[in-house]
Amino acid sequence: MEKREDNQRGENIGGDTEDWQHRSCEGLDSGKKKQPDLYLACLTKQHLIMLSVAVGLVLLIIITATAVVLTKKSDSSTSLTKFSTGGDMLDFLVQSGVISKPDGLLATWFHRANGKEEMNKALASDVMILEADVTLEGYGTANEKPIPIMAHPPDIYSDNTLDQWLDAVLASKKGIKLDFKSLASVGLSLDLLRQKNLNGGINRPVWLNADILHGPNVPDYMPIVNGTMFSLTLWQGSIHPNVSDLLFIRENTEPDKVYYDIYEPTLSEFKEAANGAGGMLVVRVGSDADQPGVPLVEGSGKSSEILTLQDVLQLLGRTAERWGVYLQVQNQQLLEASLQLLHSAYSREELYRPVWISMSSDNTNGFVSTVELLFPYVTIVLTEQSWPPLIPETVSGLSQRVALHLKTSALPKGREELHSLMGMMDRYDVIVEDDMRSSAEALSYLKAIMMQRKQRANLYVITNQS
Repeated sequence: MEKREDNQRGENIGGDTEDWQHRSCEGLDSGKKKQPDLYLACLTKQHLIMLSVAVGLVLLIIITATAVVLTKKSDSSTSLTKFSTGGDMLDFLVQSGVISKPDGLLATWFHRANGKEEMNKALASDVMILEADVTLEGYGTANEKPIPIMAHPPDIYSDNTLDQWLDAVLASKKGIKLDFKSLASVGLSLDLLRQKNLNGGINRPVWLNADILHGPNVPDYMPIVNGTMFSLTLWQGSIHPNVSDLLFIRENTEPDKVYYDIYEPTLSEFKEAANGAGGMLVVRVGSDADQPGVPLVEGSGKSSEILTLQDVLQLLGRTAERWGVYLQVQNQQLLEASLQLLHSAYSREELYRPVWISMSSDNTNGFVSTVELLFPYVTIVLTEQSWPPLIPETVSGLSQRVALHLKTSALPKGREELHSLMGMMDRYDVIVEDDMRSSAEALSYLKAIMMQRKQRANLYVITNQS
């Protein structure tokens, strides 16, 4: 019993001693500066807090930087599907999601993106294709070096080399057009492009230009452009283009074959005219005994004042809507007078809309040759009364579009023949005049197979409600 009590006392004494020793230490230090508690054997509480804040900031910076890099990568060329450097530019722009359909009028350009300031401005903009000029450093001087740089003559020095320019542009989704300003820069630039493609992949179309073809030469190259091998870029040089010329090209070529690298304000005016509402105004051109040889709108003098073709052209010139005109001329004399009026309006830059023209005559050769001589910037319309159409060899080598005008009664009835008509639409436009009296079955089927056609074809329907 006593032993147990002694043990208990001993335990209590031991506990008291421990406590006493702790208090004794505090008593001994009461006259000195209190020592802070230590963590991890060497850090004070204040140091531990500061270290924790620093580690948190470092982690935040790492997370932010990673997010920025991932965001840039998602907008860079690495997010693009693999694409050939020789591929179609419009296909690339559609694949990149910047345009909805392959139409050269939708593509936008940034010119002379040479120096780093202009290049960065172009990369930050919403333009789709960067055009830049390549020459050699110090070109033509004693200081010339075999280093391709980005500069437009007369400049021969730059803060941007082709190597640096490509690295920056390839980190974006922009298309590339390089304009060589010296022959000596071509080989070195091609070597660099080849190396870039081997290392990381250029992954987009690359256009190379050297200003070697003189123009204008529309009549010669139109058939080539409408083929499958070539495209055409209309770029504005020292000669200011007019909207009439651009609309003529737009109307007579495929949308995916022609690019329009045109300056403002002409580009906006052209786009407005090309995309505006409207249609084709059918004008039957005749004459009367009081004004022989003067093109008149047939039947216009019966219930109102006589309307001349000149009046029609002036009215069209004052409307903002995209109304074209289809002239159905009675004879050779009126054809010549009508073409002269068209030529005069065109020369005054007042005719910037599509023009179709046909003539009631069996002399197709004379009709075509007159158009070619007096005013060739029209679509020649051949009126066909039956199937299959009898197309003379005269029209096979023409530079402009040719249209076949058929009434629904003349449409082929068999589906095989309708598919044959579709095959002709690679070269010819087709105008179908719905006279409301014939069966609509052939026209309905023609429209249906048109919807399934992948290649562009022009089918126009004229509703005759008279």
